[in-house]
This record gives sequence, C-alpha cells and structure tokens, in this order.
Amino acid sequence: MFATVASAYSVQCEDAGIGCISQYGYAGESTWGYPVDRAGNNCTNYVAFRLAQNGAPNPGNLGNAGSWGANARAKGFAVDSTAAVGAVAWWDYGHPYSPEFGHVAYVEQVVGDQIILSDSAFEGGSKRWTVSRGERQYPTGFIHIRDVAQGASWPLLSRGFQIAFQSSAGQLWSVGSAESRNLGYGMRPGTSPSIAGLADGGHQIAFQGSNGALWSVGSAESRELPYGMRPGTSPSIAGLAGGGYQIAFQSSEGSLWTVGSAESRDLRLGMKAGTGPSITGLAGGGYQIAFQGSDGALWSVGSAGSSRLPYGMRPGTSPSIAGLADGGHQIAFQGSNGALWSVGSAESRELPYGMRPGTSPSIAGLAGGGYQIAFQSSEGSLWTVGSAESRDLRLGMKAGTGPSITGLAGDGYQIAFQSSAGSLWTVGSAESRDLRLGMREGTSPAIGSGTGQGAELPSPSPPPPSSPAPTAPPSNPAPPPSLSSPPSPSPSSPPSPTVPATADVSAAESTQPSAAKLEIARARVMRSDRKLDVLAPITALASGNLEVEFRAASRTEAFEVEIDSENRRSRFRKGLRKSQADLGTGILTLRYPGNAETQPQEVRLRAASGKARLDAQRPVIEDGRLKAVGDISSRARGVVRLQLLYEPPGQSTRTLEFVTDIDNGEYAFDAKLPADVLDGIANRRGVVHSYTLFTGHYERRIRGEMRSYQVLGPR
Repeated sequence: MFATVASAYSVQCEDAGIGCISQYGYAGESTWGYPVDRAGNNCTNYVAFRLAQNGAPNPGNLGNAGSWGANARAKGFAVDSTAAVGAVAWWDYGHPYSPEFGHVAYVEQVVGDQIILSDSAFEGGSKRWTVSRGERQYPTGFIHIRDVAQGASWPLLSRGFQIAFQSSAGQLWSVGSAESRNLGYGMRPGTSPSIAGLADGGHQIAFQGSNGALWSVGSAESRELPYGMRPGTSPSIAGLAGGGYQIAFQSSEGSLWTVGSAESRDLRLGMKAGTGPSITGLAGGGYQIAFQGSDGALWSVGSAGSSRLPYGMRPGTSPSIAGLADGGHQIAFQGSNGALWSVGSAESRELPYGMRPGTSPSIAGLAGGGYQIAFQSSEGSLWTVGSAESRDLRLGMKAGTGPSITGLAGDGYQIAFQSSAGSLWTVGSAESRDLRLGMREGTSPAIGSGTGQGAELPSPSPPPPSSPAPTAPPSNPAPPPSLSSPPSPSPSSPPSPTVPATADVSAAESTQPSAAKLEIARARVMRSDRKLDVLAPITALASGNLEVEFRAASRTEAFEVEIDSENRRSRFRKGLRKSQADLGTGILTLRYPGNAETQPQEVRLRAASGKARLDAQRPVIEDGRLKAVGDISSRARGVVRLQLLYEPPGQSTRTLEFVTDIDNGEYAFDAKLPADVLDGIANRRGVVHSYTLFTGHYERRIRGEMRSYQVLGPR
C-alpha cells in the first residue's frame, strides 16, 4: 500500500527545471550522448541516466523517444505490457499523451494496476506522477533493459547503518547499507521519520503520512496504522530486545500514544503542541519514552518508571532517549535556557554548550558503554559530545533541523543531518560524506544501525561541506533559576507525581484546528515587468507569514510574505530574474505553517501569464455521491483535482482526493463515496471542506488556480 497513490491520473511533483528528479542524483548532464535543454531536461537523457545508475551498459543510441520500443526490441531487449520497477515506460508515436515525438519515463513503483513514474521533457520540465492501466495517459508498453527489485521483501540491516528521510519532493526515502531507494510513500510537510534496527536483522520506519495518519513500513510489516497524528509532529520507533518494535507518537488530540509489539494504548499524557516523543528499547527488556509535557516539563514514562522530571524544556523542541549497554537509559534535551542537558542513569547535568533555538539533540548508547550526543550549536554548526569525544565537526546545518545519531555494533557512532545547503550528509566512524540527496525544508533525517561491523555506502568520495559553520564553540549560557542543577535522579526509581491526563490540556490544544481555506486566485508571471504577481485569499483566522518558493529557469527564489488577516488574503509582487521572466512560467509553492486556530496547508501549482479562468461551483454530497461541476478556459488541458477534508469522530482530519479530465472547457466530478467515508462525514466533528485545483499547463503558459468551499457545516 502506498500513501501517495491516487485512484486516477495525478501529478505529485511538477517543476520547470529538474527539481522533481534531482533527488535521484540527476544533474542535467548528458548520458550516453543524449542532448539536454538549457535546464538539463530531456526524457531520453534522464531515462538513460537512471538506467546507467542501475548498472546498465550503454545499449547504443535508441533514437527519439517514440522509436525506443522498436529499436530496443531490435537490439534484443524485452518490450511488453508488463510494468516493473526500473523499466522504461514508453509512449509510441501517435499516442494521445505525446503524439508527435513519443515519450519515455522511468518506473519508480508498481502497485497493482497503478504505476508511479518520474520523467523529464525537453523544454517541458520534470515530473513525478501516477497513472492507472486503462487511462489515456498510460504508456504504450515497457522496455526491460535493467529492471530492479520491487522490494516487497525488505533487505536485512545485519551490518552498517540505515538512514530514513523526507526528500525535497515529500517522499520517504531509505538509504544505507541495506538498500538505497525511494520507498514511494508521501509524508506530511514539516515532519520527519524515525528508523530502528530490529533484533532479527531487519529494520522498521515510522512516519506521519501525507494523509496525517501514522504509518509503519519495513521488514516486519508495511501498512497504515489506524491512528491520526497531530500536524507538524513526528513519531519515534525503537526495536525491542525480545524482538518486534514499539512506536511513540502524539495523537491528533495531543495525547501521548504508544503502539507496537509490547502494547497499544493511549497513555493519557498531554504533550506540548509541535513536539514529538522519543522511545528506546531497554537492554533488560521493555521500553522507555521521553517527551515534553503540555506543561513544558521533561517527562519520562515506561518500563523503568514514569515521572515528571524537574527540568524545563525550550518550547518547540523534543528530547531524545537512548538505552545504555548497562541496562540504564539517558536523555538529551534543550533546556528552557537554550543549553544542552543530559540526564539519566549515567549522569544528570547541564552541558557547557548552547543550542540553536527550535532544534533538538539526538543521543545514542555506544556498544562499548557510555553514550554520544549530536546537536546543532547556537552558531549553526554540528557538534558531538559524549563518551567517545567532544568536538565541533565544523559542518553547517540547516536552521530548524536536528541531527540523528546511532551507535555502531563494532563500537563508534554515525550521524545523519541536513546540511545548510539542504543536502543529506552522514559523518562518523564508518564514513563522512555528502550523499547528494535533497531534503525537504524543516525536516530531519533518522539513522539506525544493525548488528554487524560498520559498512560504507557505495561510492564514498566525501567533498568538503559547501557551507561550513563557524569554528568558535558556542558559549556556555548561565542556567536560569528554573533549571538549577538538581542531584542526579535515578530513572529506575523516580518519584510518582500525579500524571496530567489529556483532559488537562487546554481546550485550544485538544480541539482540531479549522481549515486554512487557502486559495490561489492569481499566480501571474509578468514578463515585461519581471515580477511574480500573486493573490492568495485565506481565512481570517490565519496569521503570521506565508512561505513562498518560486522555481523557474533552474533558479529558486524563496521568501516570506505577511498575511493580511483583516482582508483575509496575502497579496504580493516579487521581482524575478530576467531568465525567469522570459520563460514566462514556473512552479509556485505556498506554505502556511498554521497557528492555534488553523491547520497548516501547502499548495504547489504553476505560475504563468495565461489565465485559467477556473469557475468552480460548490461541491455537494447527494445520495452517497460527491458531485461537482465547473468551467475553465477552453485552452486549458489536463485535469482538475478536488480535495475533500473532514474530521471523523476520534480521528485527525482526513483528506480524500479526486481527479477528473478537462473536456472542452468543462469538468465534472461524480464519485461514489465508500460507506466508511459516508459514516465519518455523518458523524463528523466540525465542517466538511473542499479545495478545487487546476495546477496549470506548461506548454500553453496557463497558470494554476485553486478555489475553497465549505461543503457541509457543523452537525
């Protein structure tokens, strides 16, 4: 099951440059002699790059894309109707999708009758998209030059380390000693995965899916779990000494939950909004969780005892906990004074290092005893302190992110982090290098280790970091009165104060926020004025800034604009480079981070000079069916999407997506809703909301537009 796979043709990523395919290492350079446009795009060249990356020898020039099927067959390669990961999806001349020149794409995933593709087009940008057999966009056939394993059975992590992270395209990736691939699952923006090695040599990943639900994928199982997560929070997973795994997470109601092999239950402990828990397996069996309570204090609960510890935490940060070789455990966190703290069975004290606001440390037990911590210093540099060594690693980190550290079975440690350039890096005892994989803004990687000796990833050739941090160590801030160093507590026998139940969390924290109702009324590229002109209506409850990203002509402009709450909109004009304005189009992303009253929202569509003239009527639900009709410019091509949002009882907001073709300037939705959806809507909390979206059309320079409607009011 894949979280991102829709029931019809859909585009998960579209970029005027190579932004949707650069995560695979593609840099827009010629492979096997195929040409590229000025942005580095060409379908045949991109597919040749992916084939070469998989170890395929150069089969010789296969010609234009439409000729690939016949030419490959003549060279002895299999060409058939069977999709496979690593195969070439091929569109023949005259195919409705690309009738003039044909087309080729790379098959990323196969799920039943659906395939996930990545591709490039000469002067047409890059995409990641999904299509089902029988749809008009489906390929003519598939060319099998160097297929790769689908990965139904997960590789064992019996040695080395494995990293999980959210890519710049919002996909879950896993790279390391066991495997290196896009796992094909969409992740919620602003969240990070967690990974754990298992006792049987496998590994398991927990993450918040793009639908807001908790997911668990790996060698033990791969499925969506029946639990909603609070937006902007991340889960934590740990392998257990006796086998299996355990996950800790903040529910959509703001409560600490744990699910897994040991037990699955609501621990009825309120958590601070915007934070995540940390869980570790204990050497003697069982598990222990550390988290920031709704009162801002550090808490520890689990097999070794449950208590509110006498330490205040910095708002918006999360602790990290690690089991130690001697059976104890240790917690690292950013104190309310901004300093790094370490408390647990080994020691309890403030360490002489300042941390960057809004970041969290990571701690790992070492095989030979002791522990090691990784963190982002107040100067933005990666530091490590602990039993093995204490030093500034002189590597710049992305603001708002934290590193992850794991102990290696043969002793030593390994760290993963997002660099200041937005790339995934790993440093430590096994190797140190830039993995050249782009990460999503505001997210952090997770690293876990197996049971054997450390092993290098393929092709180690670490270049110097692009943005080294300052070399000066951070200052040692004076501890405030609220964090005066107490005697070292014994986590195995803590005091037992009254535990705050979820009901004690304030009403604002326990109520699901409203929809942001973000629309795109205008996203225009003004060629003569060299400006980006945007009008984005939004609910009056929204506040703060919109994060804006515009990519065109292989350049990305990123900035923030203030929300005009009084007029319920954000309106701005931003100067563009000449090359961007001359192109007349680009990909615009608006991110609203949310506040106490409204949910976060992200919209990505095409900005261009031509109007879409999207006239979307309010959707209705009648006789168990979702119906909606509307008009759009007769020049528009492609599809219109409709998202339906509602909150089932006891769950987080659920989002359904529907897609329909544009037919001569009109579109219509008429979809039967499943019984569980109808039941959830009938018993909903709050309203049912919708968004109707046209993402734009590159060739005709038609911009994307989005409309927002309430479908049903509160019950």
